[in-house]
Amino acid sequence: MQNDQIYFNIIQTARTRPELDALKEQVGQLETGIYQSKSDTFDKVLGSVSPSLANLIREDIRTIDKITFIRELKKKLDNVEFMQLTMAFTPSEGGLTKIANWVHENLGQNIILEVVINKAIIGGARVAVNGKYVDLSLKKIIEKEFQYA
Repeated sequence: MQNDQIYFNIIQTARTRPELDALKEQVGQLETGIYQSKSDTFDKVLGSVSPSLANLIREDIRTIDKITFIRELKKKLDNVEFMQLTMAFTPSEGGLTKIANWVHENLGQNIILEVVINKAIIGGARVAVNGKYVDLSLKKIIEKEFQYA
């Protein structure tokens, strides 16, 4: 459905669980704003959220009922899946964006990162998504090498 892409465009603005929580809060503010300010224009209500979210919504929902759109967006935000990514260091903003973009392109648009920092893995990463787990950590590689020595 073409409308699904509208929702995914908004969902993809959140790369991590905390960013998703912030997005949910903004959508809640929009919903409240719509009900509280019936006399205000929708553009004025959009002023209560971040400019990037407001622009996405403004561009994408010209022909859609605003209240129905917000309700559906809230449902879709509640149904995102999470990919747990355990790393030894906190990724840079650019690195986080690259990882999130790769996840959206290769695993699905409805997946948000849950980044866990664990210095004990030394390097590499551990990934858990859709009931699957892969340990690509340097710790595991080193342990494997010394196990056979």
